[in-house]
Amino acid sequence: VYPYMNGTNAQQKLVYPTTGSLPYVEFEASTNIAYQTDLMTAETAPISYTPSGAPHVVPLKFYHALTAIRFGIGSNLSWNKTIKSIEFQGIYKAGHFDLATKTWSNQSGTQTFKLDNIYKSTTGTPNTVIVKDGNTFLMVPQTLPLGAKIVITFTDNSHITANIGGKTWAPGTT
Repeated sequence: VYPYMNGTNAQQKLVYPTTGSLPYVEFEASTNIAYQTDLMTAETAPISYTPSGAPHVVPLKFYHALTAIRFGIGSNLSWNKTIKSIEFQGIYKAGHFDLATKTWSNQSGTQTFKLDNIYKSTTGTPNTVIVKDGNTFLMVPQTLPLGAKIVITFTDNSHITANIGGKTWAPGTT
């Protein structure tokens, strides 16, 4: 599991429900987008150890457990504006990730996630990513609660609001 969970971070911890069972990850996304971290897991098929003295290859399969969200220029945005902020309202911030099944459950705690001071123009080639790198939203996969929305605010204080309740964010997708 990445990041390493040594029990000091209250937002991400391994929980062992019963002795001998695989743990699950109790995860809470940071509302400060710049400080969000991805949640990754790795697994391998069972390996038999043979003491041959030769190096052993451990084939790992890596999985991104969260949903990454980036924004791009739309094809029907006909005005020349500058985006000041992007905000998700009413989105679940926490959940349990089962390492054995790679599934999420117990999503809870609706929250607002806002990326401010973006200052990106809406003009340009459609589908060009305008918010990327350290400004990717890393969110708990979920079926979005009714009432969830995205609010895009421009530097002239106008805004666009889109209702997204009922949509699904799948793990490992962007």
